[in-house]
Amino acid sequence: MNRKINNEALEAIRIAWMAGESATGLSERFGVTERHIRRLVAGLERASCTSGTAVEDAVDLHLAAVGELDGLNTVRAETVRALARRLDRSDARTAPHIARLLLNVLDELRGVAPPPDLVGELRRRAAVKLAGLAS
Repeated sequence: MNRKINNEALEAIRIAWMAGESATGLSERFGVTERHIRRLVAGLERASCTSGTAVEDAVDLHLAAVGELDGLNTVRAETVRALARRLDRSDARTAPHIARLLLNVLDELRGVAPPPDLVGELRRRAAVKLAGLAS
């Protein structure tokens, strides 16, 4: 029953909801479940119904200012563009993860050291303690 909802339909759903149309009526009209309608109007499925290029446009401006890139940094730049496209089209659940990945690759592109892996450090310390107990 759930079909894809494009940006125009999403905007129409949100306007109709604000005008007082029920989730049942909207679900029948747009061919999706009532639960999906409620998640859409709450912003849980798609946080925004904009054209979806704000991050991608900002990344393009940033990369244009960087100038010429060598081999590895060219790959990083394309990765940043791909992540920006995904972030522009992501929902509220996946956006933080994609944004974190995007920032990490941008840091690598700028030559900034990545943030420490705290979970990895805790695991390393635990392994050292276990090895000490075993000997």
